[in-house]
Amino acid sequence: MKVAFQIAYNGSNYAGWQRQSLSLGIQEVVESCLSKILKEDIRIVGCGRTDAGVHAENYTFHTHLAQWPEFDLVKRLNRILPADVSAKKVVSVDDNFNARFSAQKRTYQYRIHSQKDPFKEKTSSYYDSLNLNLESLAEAASWLIKHSDFRHLCRTPDRHKSTLCKIFQLEWAMTQSGYVLNISANRFLKSMVRVIVHDMILLGTNQWNLEQFKNVVINGDRKFQIALAPPNGLYLMDVTYPSEYGLND
Repeated sequence: MKVAFQIAYNGSNYAGWQRQSLSLGIQEVVESCLSKILKEDIRIVGCGRTDAGVHAENYTFHTHLAQWPEFDLVKRLNRILPADVSAKKVVSVDDNFNARFSAQKRTYQYRIHSQKDPFKEKTSSYYDSLNLNLESLAEAASWLIKHSDFRHLCRTPDRHKSTLCKIFQLEWAMTQSGYVLNISANRFLKSMVRVIVHDMILLGTNQWNLEQFKNVVINGDRKFQIALAPPNGLYLMDVTYPSEYGLND
């Protein structure tokens, strides 16, 4: 039988979601714990990859079980998962469900603090005394939402069959400690959100004007190599699926 899990994790101590040969990924941790509990070899399929150091508040994966366990699987899983990974939910899904390809929307949040804070070191990116022009960023966001090809906002565009994406939401806001970016799209390219954050900070601090930003997005006309915002500020907040799967509660 096929089931879907929702989990959360702090990615600070991991090399990303994906199982890897030379470093520890969250996928390997979860597979190991599930295999131990269920006494069978469990392999899981995630909704997508996250970079090393990136976090998730609501990550979805699917797998197959020989049968539905008689115990509370979420509670049992949380007993042996490390402290920085937690299981939230498990539901039975039909055979057509795929954690990656059935997703309709993915939502990320990027968190920035502008005063040094040791308690936020691994869960928010520190930019010293950052002062963003939110009006300029809102104008750029309004333009970027209408754009469709994000080849030049991707670290490895040639690895994707297509670089077309549909952004549904892109909003910057000020918080008590700094700033936050909320962004939703049908799909994201490799490191796309971190590139967007980096480039929009250049715009928001008046190092670029709007025309320079547009020229980078459309033509890739950079004076320097593509750069990324630090991973520790990035969170996968949610993955939206058709309502019949019962994962959007």
